[in-house]
Amino acid sequence: MALSRQQYKTYAACNEVRRTTGMRGNLEVTIRDSLDHAGCPYLYEGIRIPYVTPHAYIPDFALQEQAIFLEPKGYFLPEDRQKLITVRKQHPAIDIRLVFSRSATLISKGSKTTYAAWCVKHDFPYADKTIPPEWLSHKPSKQQREAFDRLLGAKAHGNGKT
Repeated sequence: MALSRQQYKTYAACNEVRRTTGMRGNLEVTIRDSLDHAGCPYLYEGIRIPYVTPHAYIPDFALQEQAIFLEPKGYFLPEDRQKLITVRKQHPAIDIRLVFSRSATLISKGSKTTYAAWCVKHDFPYADKTIPPEWLSHKPSKQQREAFDRLLGAKAHGNGKT
């Protein structure tokens, strides 16, 4: 998409401000100058404040008796991997397990990391194509059960689509 003459002038002016001042725009330069004039100490973009955006992870299967969240994956996209890491950080007691159609698949072209290696690195149990019998006989820890039940809410234990 081509820029109009006015859009190009604005773009060029912003780049000039950034090149000459290290700031993103004229208003930031004005604020900096005001703070300098007032003798007020400041940091310019010197602090990083982490924040969490409101998203919801919806696991494909919730094994209620085992307190396991199960994710079947054909393609294991970067955004899926990041989502699982983020969910794990925010809910460390929940048990998320993956079943791949082929865990030996590389996570991206040129990478030597397979889906399986990623799971090992990030401590996610995984399997290929079928659910291991030991997963179905898994007895959750007290922390896993409490975390699972808290997320599940008032839904009853049982077999079916709850």
